[in-house]
Amino acid sequence: MEHFFAASNRFSIRLLQALNTTRDTFFSPFSVWSSLILVYLGSKGTTEKELEGVLSIQGMDKNAVAHSYQSLKSWFSSKVKASTFTMRNNIFLQRDIKICSCLVPFLKNDLAYTDFRENPELARIAINFLIQRQTKDKIKEILPPNSIHSFTEFIVTSTMYFRGLWLQPFLPQSTRPGLFFTSHYEYFLTEMMVAHDTYNYATSDELQCTAIEMPYIGKSLTMVVMLPKNKVHGVQILISSLTVTRLNDLIEDMFPRDIVLALPKFQLEDSFQLSPTLLKLGLRDLVTGTLNLTGFTKDRMLEIDAVYHKARIAVDEYGTEASAATATAFPRRSHSTKIIDFIVDRPFVFFIRENHSNSIMFMGVVRHPKHLKSIGFHYVIEHL
Repeated sequence: MEHFFAASNRFSIRLLQALNTTRDTFFSPFSVWSSLILVYLGSKGTTEKELEGVLSIQGMDKNAVAHSYQSLKSWFSSKVKASTFTMRNNIFLQRDIKICSCLVPFLKNDLAYTDFRENPELARIAINFLIQRQTKDKIKEILPPNSIHSFTEFIVTSTMYFRGLWLQPFLPQSTRPGLFFTSHYEYFLTEMMVAHDTYNYATSDELQCTAIEMPYIGKSLTMVVMLPKNKVHGVQILISSLTVTRLNDLIEDMFPRDIVLALPKFQLEDSFQLSPTLLKLGLRDLVTGTLNLTGFTKDRMLEIDAVYHKARIAVDEYGTEASAATATAFPRRSHSTKIIDFIVDRPFVFFIRENHSNSIMFMGVVRHPKHLKSIGFHYVIEHL
C-alpha cells in the first residue's frame, strides 16, 4: 500500500498546481484520485496509459492497483481513530449494462444501477440525495441541473466526510479581532483564534515557508498549515515549488516547539468541473471523446461527459468539519527552546493528512478574507 498512497500524494500536489487560481481554493485530492482509480480499472489502450500518468501509478501492476483499491475502506476504518471519517465511491450504471465479471470482485460494493434513459432528472435527484446523505448534508447538488441526459449511461462519484476535534482546542474566549493582510498595504479584520501550546513546527528554505502541525483527537489525522514568508507572492512561490520530496522533508523536520499560535477561523466551499484540469494533467482522451472504457463492458462504448467535484470545510476553536464529493527515523538536530510566534496573518496553504498512510485527504488555499468570517472593514494603508 505504500506505493499506492505515495502515488496519491504525487497526484495531490499536481492537482493543486493545476487548479492554482487567484481565489480561495478547497478540494479533496484523495477523493478525486480514488474516483479516477475506479475509471482506470475499466480503461484500456491510450486511456489506460494516460490515466497511469495522471494518477502517478506508472509502473504499478494493474491487478495490484485493483487489490489496493479494494483494501482502502478497511485500511481507513482500522487506522482512523476518534474522528468521524467516512469515504465512499459509487459507480452508477444504466440498468441494462452488464459489467465485466473480472471487475465485479473489486467493484461490487460500489456498483449501483439506475435508469438514466427513462427519467434522467429523477436519477440526478437521487444521486444528489445520496451524496448529500453520505456527506452529512454538507454537499448538495454535486450534479447541477442538465448534467444528466437520457443518453447518460455511466457516472462515478466519490465522497469524503471528516469531523475532527482538536487535540489541543482553542479557548473561545481567547478569540479576538486580528489583521489579515492581502498585500503590503491592504488588510481585513477577522476572527483570530489564539493559543499558547506545544506544536510540531518546521521551516523550509526551499518552499520559503514555515509550517505547524495541529493534531486531532486520536492523532490519526492532522492539519498542517504552511505559512509563506513572503506576504504578497508567498502562496504562488510555495505552490509552484512544492514537490512530494520537499513536503516529506518538511514533515520529517518537524519538531515540538513552544508556540503562540494565531489562526483565523474560516469556512470555504468550492466546486469544480475538472475536465479542463485533467486535460492539463494529461488526460487528453476525456476531452477528445476517445475514452476507451471497454474494460467495464463489451455491451457499448461508455463515455464521461464531465468530472464534478465539490468540497466544503469549516474550522473553528473546537475542530474541523470537512466534506468532499467527486485520505526510517533519523536523529533530529537540537532546536532552540525560544517561544515562536506563528501568526497566520496572510494567505496560506493547508492540508489534512492521514498519518499512517501519509495521504493528503484535503487541501486548501486561503488567499482573501472575503471567505473568512470577517468582523470588520477593509482597510488600505496609504503609501506616501
